[in-house]
Parts: sequence; C-alpha cells; structure tokens
Amino acid sequence: MKHKYNLLCFFFLFFPFLVHAEWVPASFDDVIAEWSLDRVPATVKRNFSAADVAEIFDEIDQNLRVANQPGQAYRHSWAESTFQVLPESAQISPRGLFVRARIDQYQHQFSAAIKTLKKLVLQKPQHISAHLLLARLYTLKGDSAAAKSICVRMIGLTDVLTIAACSSEAEGNVNARLLSQLENMIIQQGWPDDERALWLAQILAEGAMQTGRWDLASHWLNTVMEMRAPATLTLSFLAQWSDIEFVLNDPQRVMDVLSPIVAGNTDKDDALLLRLAIAESSLGMSSYWTDIMRDRVALRELRNDQLHASEMARFYLEIEKDIGKAERWANINWQKNKSYEDERLMSLVRNSLVQSSVEGSH
Repeated sequence: MKHKYNLLCFFFLFFPFLVHAEWVPASFDDVIAEWSLDRVPATVKRNFSAADVAEIFDEIDQNLRVANQPGQAYRHSWAESTFQVLPESAQISPRGLFVRARIDQYQHQFSAAIKTLKKLVLQKPQHISAHLLLARLYTLKGDSAAAKSICVRMIGLTDVLTIAACSSEAEGNVNARLLSQLENMIIQQGWPDDERALWLAQILAEGAMQTGRWDLASHWLNTVMEMRAPATLTLSFLAQWSDIEFVLNDPQRVMDVLSPIVAGNTDKDDALLLRLAIAESSLGMSSYWTDIMRDRVALRELRNDQLHASEMARFYLEIEKDIGKAERWANINWQKNKSYEDERLMSLVRNSLVQSSVEGSH
C-alpha cells in the first residue's frame, strides 16, 4: 500500500526525506514522493520487552551500517524516527547513546555527538567504536590534541593497527612515521576483513594526497576497490576516489564507475551527483547529471540547507563558476568541518578568488 503526501504535509512530517528530491516543485499541490510503508517507521510508543528493544536496536544498527552507502541515506532518517519510539531507558543506555551520537554526527551536530559520546565512554570505557567516533569528531572540529588523547586511551583495549590509524587521523594524516607504520602493518598482516579496510585505505590515500603523491593515493583506494563491489563502498570513499581520479585526469573512469551506481538508486546522493557533473563538464558531455545536481542545489538554496555545504561550494566553483556563492558555501562548511578535504576546498576557493581578482585588474 502506498501513501501520497502533498508538499505542505510532507514538509512538516517527513522533512528528512526531502533531501533526496531532484526537482523544485512548482505548486504546493505537487506530489513529490511516494513509497511503501516499510520505509516509514512506527511513530507510536508502546511498552517494549527487553527482547523487543534488542531487536529494534539490531535493526537500527543494520540500517546505520549501510546508510553511508550510495542511495541509502534515507536509512538515517528511518533510524532516528525508530530510535524515538524506544523508551527513555533504552535511549540513555550505552547502546542508545551510541545510536544517538551516530545520528547527531550525520546531521553535523558534532558538539551534541561529542557530549553524548563522553557520557558513553564514562559508562563503558571499553567501547572501542565510541572512542573512534569521538576521536573522529574532535578531528573534524579541528581539535587534534583532544583527538589524540582519545586514541591514547585505547592502548590495551584494542589492536595496534586501530590505534595507529586513529592517531594518524588525529594528526591530520601528516605524520610520516605513523603512515609508514600503518603501511608496514598492512603489508605484513594484510587488509582487515571488516570496514576498517576502507578507513585505512582512506587514511593512507589522504596522507599521499597531502604530499602530492596522487598515484600512490589512487593505488591505496583502488587496492580496496578490487576487493569490494563499488556500490557497497561508502560515499566518502567514492568521493575521495573520484577527486583523486580527477587530479590524475581520468574523468571517464569516474563516469564509468559512478553512473551505474547512481542510476541504480532511487535516492541520489549529492556527493556522487557532484562528481558526475564534474566528470560531464571535463568530458564535454551532455549535462544529464549536471541538470539533476543543479535542481538539487536550487532546492537546497531555497531551504538554506547547510548539511551539504561542501557539495554546494564545489558545484558553484567548478560547474557554475560563481566564485561568490562558492565562497559563501565553503565558509559555511568550514564553520563545522575542518578535515583535510575541507581545507583543500577552502584553498581552491581562495585560489579562484585571487585568479578572478588578477583577471579583473587587466
């Protein structure tokens, strides 16, 4: 059974799903989405047994585990709505606190996520995933010292490879000693058979990028890509891989890999649409993906949606050539995100501003 919602009702009740719209409605009466009930969680709280709570948490974890893959972002909204159905005792349990932090992270509510995670690691000091996420959030906020202190806390709680990766990321992946240590451990031990493989490859790739070794950066990511179907990789992995291929002047490969992934999903992610638009522009192709991304950007402008500020900035910078808007959105992004990629975006915008100023003076 399917339900249709007009725009006004939809906006207030299911705002999170709007991020996947691909066009700007012309009328308040336009139907902008429809889906089966299995994508909308129950919204009425009831009494839950311990087994019920455990089963719901398992389902939330399963959804969040794949929510960062292409076309799966709606699972974040599903997880949040379902989480709200749980009794308060479950929400403030260690498992509930970790879910809350992951939801806040996705919404770029980093301070709230950090506050929650600090409570969690006090309750459960051996929670490795909580420590890793906490270190990552401190890094995104530009607090390297705090991030490194979290990594050090894990000594004796987890393996050396994980601690070394955490420490490298906390230092912005510029510590040659740590990066060399990671590389040697992977050569000796092989890649982990879990999600850490993607994380480690991205760390090593970023370290290579920062020293201008783009071929090496490509090598690290392509090595992991050979082990996994591209559609099962994370958005951040595919975005980083695409940006490296652009620097290596291979937009055709980006088009070949990303277009079937995006075409195969009803929900199309800004990060991948942006890279497809850049590939189209570089190849001189028709603007199929660019037009979809342009409509998406227009919708985000109307809503002042800041969740995808980095993609907005790059679209204005590289596709629309609107330096003013690119600077505005890059600055919005920089207020919350201070990773290497965010710093690189700011540098690209600044360089474009300087170039524009020089050209204007002639």
